[in-house]
Amino acid sequence: MDGVESAPGRRNVLLGMVVEAATGRPYAREVTERVIVRAGLTRTSAPSETTRITGPHPRSYAMVGGAVTDITTLNPTILGAAGGIVSTTTDLNRFLRALLGGRLLPPAELALMKTPVPGTTYGMGLSTLQTPCGVFYGQAGGIGGYFAAAFHRQDGLREVSLAATPYTGKPDQALNALLQRTACA
Repeated sequence: MDGVESAPGRRNVLLGMVVEAATGRPYAREVTERVIVRAGLTRTSAPSETTRITGPHPRSYAMVGGAVTDITTLNPTILGAAGGIVSTTTDLNRFLRALLGGRLLPPAELALMKTPVPGTTYGMGLSTLQTPCGVFYGQAGGIGGYFAAAFHRQDGLREVSLAATPYTGKPDQALNALLQRTACA
């Protein structure tokens, strides 16, 4: 899972700081205007200092002192740009369609996002997943008991998204197994 402790998580925090330094405006405002509104993401927000998720949503749990504990109330901005988005799987799909369809970035910038850093499967914002039916691009991550992922094939004919509230185990391994089984079904 992406958190600040992961390389992509650290990179996302730094990129959020760069956005703020370059624009002089908060990351949440920039991502709202430049991505959320432009892509038509009606169930996505970049919260500022709230600990509440509006609308229907799953509860989040973690193991605390050996007991399963509800930790739904948290401020996702504690992780800066690595955790500062609340969305739905429908909007995750809508976002990837807009991004991979060329509606959010010029072709050269999108190509950089899709090109993995040598020795990894992660580019400048997108992970690459090789499957028997083609290459999928997307992202997976989580915060405080929430985990979400969305991957799309470049041609737009296949999409796989999920949201889970794991408190034990390795959701990234489950995601990889799900993608491998369902992406080409």
